[in-house]
Amino acid sequence: MIKEYLQCIRIEAVRHANMLGNIIADLPFYKEKENESREKASFLVTGELLFFLWKIIKIYAYVMVFMYVPKLVFSKITTVGTSGFSTEDCFVFFTLVLTCVIGSVIHSSIFDVNKDSYCTIKILRVRPVIYFRVKFIYRLITELLGFWSAFTILGMNYVKAFYLVIIICLSRSVGECINILIFKMTGKRFADHKGAFLLLMLAGLFVAYFIPYVRGCVPAAYIRIFDSIWVVAILGTGSVFTYYVWTYRNYEKIISRVYTEEQFDETEDGEKDWISYNSNEGMKSYTGDKRLFHLYFKRTSGKAIYNNMIKVIIIAIFFVLGVLAIEMGNKDAVGTVISYSLPLLALVMYCLCNCSGYCRDLFTNCDIHILKKDNTGEGLAGNFIFCLYNILKINAVPIITLAAAYFILGCICQVYVITAQIIICIVFMGLFFSIFGLFTYYMFQPYNTDGTVRSFRYYMPSLLMYALCYGCIFVRADSIIFVVASGILTSVMVIMSLNLVYRISDRTFVLNK
Repeated sequence: MIKEYLQCIRIEAVRHANMLGNIIADLPFYKEKENESREKASFLVTGELLFFLWKIIKIYAYVMVFMYVPKLVFSKITTVGTSGFSTEDCFVFFTLVLTCVIGSVIHSSIFDVNKDSYCTIKILRVRPVIYFRVKFIYRLITELLGFWSAFTILGMNYVKAFYLVIIICLSRSVGECINILIFKMTGKRFADHKGAFLLLMLAGLFVAYFIPYVRGCVPAAYIRIFDSIWVVAILGTGSVFTYYVWTYRNYEKIISRVYTEEQFDETEDGEKDWISYNSNEGMKSYTGDKRLFHLYFKRTSGKAIYNNMIKVIIIAIFFVLGVLAIEMGNKDAVGTVISYSLPLLALVMYCLCNCSGYCRDLFTNCDIHILKKDNTGEGLAGNFIFCLYNILKINAVPIITLAAAYFILGCICQVYVITAQIIICIVFMGLFFSIFGLFTYYMFQPYNTDGTVRSFRYYMPSLLMYALCYGCIFVRADSIIFVVASGILTSVMVIMSLNLVYRISDRTFVLNK
């Protein structure tokens, strides 16, 4: 079962990578290399990240156009002004009407018929139940990240915004159930009932915009959904519908009626598969010298355990001091320290996840032998990914330990929102600095054959990063700004490092003489 899910996720990643490849190929300055392999890990990761980024951008645009702009317009043209159209009231009302009721019924993941879903199910033989579950999960992840960040950035309380997004996710299950029921009763998709489809859209727009304009304020949906009885009812009902959609077994009947080969034309001229859909061929060219690296990380596991033990002990000392301070009656003071510790976190994570020592050992034990032969960017990218995977496993120990310490202290001090934001930043920054150290090593390989440093350019990015992390201590900004900034910088670092290592590491990662 798990293997089937991973296979389906890979197919989706390959599809997104192929879309990215065809977009790049259409650029006027792009030139394809001769004998260039299309099995690119950088394309897979970049395509997947850009897919999620594009979905989130579309959600941002949707929230701005259909919720935030109408709120501003109504505030200007009505006599009550902003008192009847507060940000949170408008977001809740417009979300319930346009997104939960109308959008969940109109935009069905199960009945979204296109060539990609046809190829996945009919040609690549992915079981429909697996495909629709993966597709449903993709949708929930993008909407959770997109709507939550959009609502909070535009002024809604973080906790209430998260609860509203949970309602959106649960409403998707209700919409899928309604679509399944309509299909059972009529034998056709809801989208094929043109009259009902148009009527529902017009009714939604009427309720969302005309009624608030006439009344001079949005209806009091905000107060109702945060009432304890409504919370239990919404979460309970939504969970039942989600369970029904997840365990529904008759997707094959939907496929046999909805997905037919005549609906889809052949691939358009100029389009091609940049990456193979065959999962057995996916990463063969990226194995590199991973056996050599595997032996190195296995033999040096004692050093990694020792370093992590030192880091865990330091974190534990501060954690115990925090617990003692709480026991001595300084609970509010500890909560204040947690709330104001976010700017300092960049410097802390830089010290915890610095991998320069591992890079030197990698050179003396592995790379000095690898660089004596001809290498391609593709092979070096494979080595980079394998080393990054092992470094992330090592750095995961202090990351998880620090996050657990913050979680326990934050729950005791009842600063839940800022604690959640700090934990998210810890994960993002841990990933960022792990990639940054190894990426700098591949871009500025400084060592001679005897292991001495030949080029001090290698230390300049690290010193600059240290200065930036130190400067973050003096930054005064809302905590959500740090969360968004760390997420964006980490995404940029992932995309940039994979692409640059693949493109130019055969010229930068060489043996100095």
